Amino acid sequence: SSGINAEWPLRPGIEKYSEDIHTVAVPLVTELVKTFVAMLEETANDEDVEGEGNSYKTMTAMGLLNTIQNLLSAVSQNQKIMPKIENILAELISTVLKGGIVDYYEEVFQMVQILTALRVSSVMWNVLFQIYESFKMDGLDYFTDMMGALHNYATVDSQQFLTNPQYIEIMYNISKTVLKSEENEDPQYNALKLVEVIIVNSWS
Repeated sequence: SSGINAEWPLRPGIEKYSEDIHTVAVPLVTELVKTFVAMLEETANDEDVEGEGNSYKTMTAMGLLNTIQNLLSAVSQNQKIMPKIENILAELISTVLKGGIVDYYEEVFQMVQILTALRVSSVMWNVLFQIYESFKMDGLDYFTDMMGALHNYATVDSQQFLTNPQYIEIMYNISKTVLKSEENEDPQYNALKLVEVIIVNSWS
């Protein structure tokens, strides 16, 4: 079993031994993702059950995501490992976003931000479409969480971004929705900054 106590203590080790972790990162992420997805399936089967059982599973799932995130940060500069890890995490990201599992949106968007910080692969461009679908369902409340990832999509490989009208349309529609719907100034400011970045890049 992968209880909360089994996963959380990994984090200090990941930070302390970041050099050594490169050799085991891929199998470790694979196991953590399998455990997380299995836990989601368990939780879905127990959705009628409330109380400490489900609360414990949610906390354990959060622990797994935090561990994956720390591991991801530790190896994010290693461009030999990252494509493999990215392919593994694509399943997790897709499961959460397509399932509308909002409890884990913040952590998933942070993962996407790390995965798109230096390069945007075809796998991650596909994730942009999934982010947009989740935004249309119920992601408006999570726009601030997804902003870092959206900024990377618009700037890290701006040439690829600007040559695909679908990518531009997604950013435009997200920004327009936020500007029309949000009364809070912070999301509106972020939406305006996103539009500004796209315009500046299109001129450069």
